[in-house]
Amino acid sequence: MPLSSYDHVRTALFVRIHVEEYLQSGGNLAPITLLFSDHYKDYDLNGETYTALGNLMSVTSTLSELQSTSANLTIQLSGIPNRSLEEIVKSKIKASTVTIKRVFFAQNGEIIDDSTVTNPVGRFVGYVNNYALEEEWDTQTKTSTNTITLECSSTVDVLSRKQAGRKTNPNSMKKYYASDVSFDRVPAILNENLNFGRSQ
Repeated sequence: MPLSSYDHVRTALFVRIHVEEYLQSGGNLAPITLLFSDHYKDYDLNGETYTALGNLMSVTSTLSELQSTSANLTIQLSGIPNRSLEEIVKSKIKASTVTIKRVFFAQNGEIIDDSTVTNPVGRFVGYVNNYALEEEWDTQTKTSTNTITLECSSTVDVLSRKQAGRKTNPNSMKKYYASDVSFDRVPAILNENLNFGRSQ
């Protein structure tokens, strides 16, 4: 049955970030996939367990549109312990792939599994463009709270910034194919008037 048939529908966002070089406990950099959500409990989705962060995670709102757009978004994670700051700073988080899915749950906490409902729904696919760390010091308790903000660019935005096409000159060709000679005569015929198809 459609979502409108349910009296109460809960949603949660599930974030998947793949970091190619993340600082491990031994001091080595290795690939890791970070999985977390704003759900109230850890949840297994498509064979992967997402850690529940609840209100410690927030994602900026986006527009629901019929086609993919270049809208960017920000993910904010609060409550990061001081011992985790080193691994965040020394890891190469920029350019990590980000996928966010929205999952619909019924009031009892069960995922809505119905052929008429697409669940989960893809919300964002992109890359970490930049990140910032912020520390808030509490003078009363002498403790600090750390927050990381991930600025993410959508795949559409990244693709729109790419340059398309190639230059038709020998230097450009040899940059990609060192032994290719097909463009070597281009400078010689640069300003020539060529009558293609004309009989001699």
